[in-house]
Amino acid sequence: MADEGEGAPPPAWRTFITVIAGPEGLDQSALLTTLTEQQRFTVIDADALAATALATKDSEIGAQIKACQAEGKEIAAELLAKLVAAQISEESQAGLAVKAAAPSEAPGEEPAEQPKEGEEAEAADPTPPADVSADAFYVLRNFPRDAADCAALDALGLGVDSVVSLGMDREGLSAAVEAAAASAAAAAAAAPKGKGKGDAKAAEAPPPPEEGESPELPPPALGVALSQAAGTAGSGLKDCVCVTLADLEPAEWGETSVVSSKLAALVWSLARAKVMYDDFRRPLRRWSSQRLAQRTLST
Repeated sequence: MADEGEGAPPPAWRTFITVIAGPEGLDQSALLTTLTEQQRFTVIDADALAATALATKDSEIGAQIKACQAEGKEIAAELLAKLVAAQISEESQAGLAVKAAAPSEAPGEEPAEQPKEGEEAEAADPTPPADVSADAFYVLRNFPRDAADCAALDALGLGVDSVVSLGMDREGLSAAVEAAAASAAAAAAAAPKGKGKGDAKAAEAPPPPEEGESPELPPPALGVALSQAAGTAGSGLKDCVCVTLADLEPAEWGETSVVSSKLAALVWSLARAKVMYDDFRRPLRRWSSQRLAQRTLST
């Protein structure tokens, strides 16, 4: 008699990679910190990974980064992509190990207990299940720097799934910059004596529009560059969806908890749509392969 579960597919680990493009002058630190409080979100900071590689003894990538710096060049995209890919791979392997060790749900498992009369039901978790979205949501920071950088990810079997541009106007940017400056000042004040006091730079809110000048801001340059390359094979953006988060009042852009919640909800919806599209496309690809094989055999 076959063991229970024989023939079942091995557990899969699905990732969803996002790039957030903001207007010039916006420090995303506070926003990204708040975003990591959302379930299954992780920020991968390429600059932080490069700094760790430089500080690691006998690191091959660290040595290559030093060589770039010695020549006065920016760090090669291939090196940063390797660091990003290594972190994603490490976390994916750990996630798969946890999945494989977890007991499967019994088919006749009873539904969760409903709240008794007079008890308030807990707020529903807005995070979509991993099987219809992703097991891990990664937000890349300080990489890619431009569309060309994404090709280095493609060479490693990775790609950007979504690019979210922050569609704020001048008033919204002012609110966001002021909130970021306040957050940086609070962090500096809370830092131990002698640490972090001189690291934060005072951010300046953009000047109000002059008479006749539009209150609107141009779209983020990185978002424009990535959207123009999206859909191109080998670009690392072939299946990338480019959207704009814009349904916020100007003052709301200064509330990182509000922005991060809306941003997370948008990314979750994009991940769910991608799974639905992939599920829809999978039988079409299988049918196309069969037709191609038939045509090859008949010629």
